[in-house]
Amino acid sequence: MKNNKKKLAVFAAAMFAAPAAVPADPALVAPGDPVAPAEPAPIESTGAEPAPVDAVVSESVADPAPADPLPAGTVPAGWQTELRVGTGLFAEGERDLGLGLAEETTEGFADVQGTVYWNSGENWAALTRAQVFAPTGELVVTDEDQPRDSKSFARLREAWVEYRGLTSYPGESMRVGLQRLRDPDGQWFDQNIEAVRWMFDTTLLQADVGAAESFITWRSDGSDPRSNVRDRTYVFGRLGTQWTQSQFVGARAIHAFDHADPEEEVLSEERDPKLADRNLTWIDVYAHNGYYDSNGKPGISYWADFSALVGDRKDYTPSTDPLTPASTEKTDVRAWATDLGLRWRLPTTFPLQIGGNYAFGSGSEDGDTEHRYEQTGLHSNQSRFTGTRSQVYRYNGALQAELTNLHVGTVYLSIPHDRWDASLIYSKFARQHANDPIVADGLSIQPEPGRKALGDGVDLALAYYFANPVGRGRSTVTATQEDDNLRSNIRLRASAFDPDAAFPDGADPKYLVRLELTLWF
Repeated sequence: MKNNKKKLAVFAAAMFAAPAAVPADPALVAPGDPVAPAEPAPIESTGAEPAPVDAVVSESVADPAPADPLPAGTVPAGWQTELRVGTGLFAEGERDLGLGLAEETTEGFADVQGTVYWNSGENWAALTRAQVFAPTGELVVTDEDQPRDSKSFARLREAWVEYRGLTSYPGESMRVGLQRLRDPDGQWFDQNIEAVRWMFDTTLLQADVGAAESFITWRSDGSDPRSNVRDRTYVFGRLGTQWTQSQFVGARAIHAFDHADPEEEVLSEERDPKLADRNLTWIDVYAHNGYYDSNGKPGISYWADFSALVGDRKDYTPSTDPLTPASTEKTDVRAWATDLGLRWRLPTTFPLQIGGNYAFGSGSEDGDTEHRYEQTGLHSNQSRFTGTRSQVYRYNGALQAELTNLHVGTVYLSIPHDRWDASLIYSKFARQHANDPIVADGLSIQPEPGRKALGDGVDLALAYYFANPVGRGRSTVTATQEDDNLRSNIRLRASAFDPDAAFPDGADPKYLVRLELTLWF
């Protein structure tokens, strides 16, 4: 993490030299308030489900942070606190599908997160959120880090200040510090990262612009950011509008550029050296009518987006001869991806929903041009795409696939009841190009060249919500779309992946199960 201390000092100086603010978010107004529906705030948390035990699962299956604080000026000035206590069981099958030496994992865990929020009653606000995680044994941890064995740790998850009032535009604010960047679909942003953001959020306009870089993981176990985001600066922006009642369109863009020295990385003792220098730009357009809302509204909900990836990358291959420099290969990147979703809530008293999704990420190379789509590195691929309060991994929780060289077809049934919800999901996976690899955080092996069929996935999410141990009605700390006094819950997430012809004969199915009890105080 060369020069990170110096960069962090510069960032900290900027943080305390600049003001920041809390947006007025109509989408997060309490149910029944006379406000027209609005698109979820740009790269924000979108609901009331508590942040899960993301230390025992991939970052891409970790729930987002708790909902954003209520805007300054709408709650009493002063200090507010929240405490989330979680415990549960975690079980995962062999990550090599039984073809190697990997073993099954079964452990218990405890996870405590505390939030302290302050607002001036007018324009200023600040928030700090910390976590302590303790498993009964070693677990494969990939929370904002590459997979590795990990034990107990403490972590600072958020620490930021906001100021609203740089302009007279309603809903304008600036936030500076370690903060949660989140999009409702989880395929663009869903990470805690050091950032500066200028946001505009009203009923008809949602926009933001900012810059971010991951300097350290803020964890006590000394883990570093994974190589594909380490020494990388992100510049991003988004513009969306509600063009008619509950119909939204928008565009978002990210430019990411690496500034590490791969030749020095080769000579360093980094366990995960950064051997690729990327200069990439993602451009995305989307349309929806609240597909990721968790309120299970009647009728048909849809989501459609198209993403293009352009830029270039340099790959460095170390030489076996210490006197010979590393070889360098430069390729242009031209890739694309799409994600389509449709859900119908049946016109019955019982809240049953039927839905389907299709997603595609390009693959392969063509001479000096690479067509392999890769996601931003700050994504999670977890969202409420089934229309309930439960976060579900978009591309199967056991496989944890990413949208690279991939076709995914999905169908599901879901039930968004007031006190409980359920989702049953089936997915079919195939490669676009049979000889190219895929990206799957849930596996430690790659499929063999020559065949496209990857396998089938089944996911089940069940949740029951009950009154908090300390009932206090609507929270004065966070804005949510659900009843804050029903945030405590017990939740089961179970997932299985059955490998197909692309994997060697004898490959076993893989499972991932998490049972969690979460209490809010």
